[in-house]
Amino acid sequence: MRPSVSFHSTQHPSDVLRIATYNIHKGVRGVGPRMRLEIHNLVLGIEALDADVVFLQEVRRLNRAAARRFPDTHIGWPRVPQADYLAPEGYEVAYRTNAVTREGEHGNALLSRWPIGDIGHHDVSDHPFEQRGLLHVPVHWNGVRVNAVVAHFGLIHASRIRQVQRLAEFIAAHVPAGERVMVGGDFNDWSDKLDLPMHRIGLRRARIPGD
Repeated sequence: MRPSVSFHSTQHPSDVLRIATYNIHKGVRGVGPRMRLEIHNLVLGIEALDADVVFLQEVRRLNRAAARRFPDTHIGWPRVPQADYLAPEGYEVAYRTNAVTREGEHGNALLSRWPIGDIGHHDVSDHPFEQRGLLHVPVHWNGVRVNAVVAHFGLIHASRIRQVQRLAEFIAAHVPAGERVMVGGDFNDWSDKLDLPMHRIGLRRARIPGD
């Protein structure tokens, strides 16, 4: 069961596309005995963002171990996939799996206030120990098709460089020339070393207006 959340209409102009990205870390915080459930707080956080499009990473569709660990109550483990649970009322949901584990699976998701088209997925794993993928979701915004790509890159810099190239190849193969593209996600780019490789493939870092 999901906690009751009142849905409110957005207050920003319809000609402004507001986006947000959030690695939800599988809806939990901490490890071992200190692990606690955060998915219910994330519902409120995403609602408060009031974004038109939300890029999500490390989203669980199911996890049997977590479901056993947390009580089946209104504040326990959700009975529906996390992407569906987190979506504000009226939003469309897209999800594809990146990683399959013994207890379940997790991947990328996109929540959209605007209608979405056919969902695509591309594996960009660089080695067997990190399963990574791109989620491609066309968003139909004000009569314009905007290609949203949710990414989650690896922990090793060399892997991330190769994944930038695979991102470029994916866009070239799956996004028609001239259409708009926005890429969001968790790039694990702690030292801001991906700006130049991204620039080379035609992508620019998003900036807050006036920043």
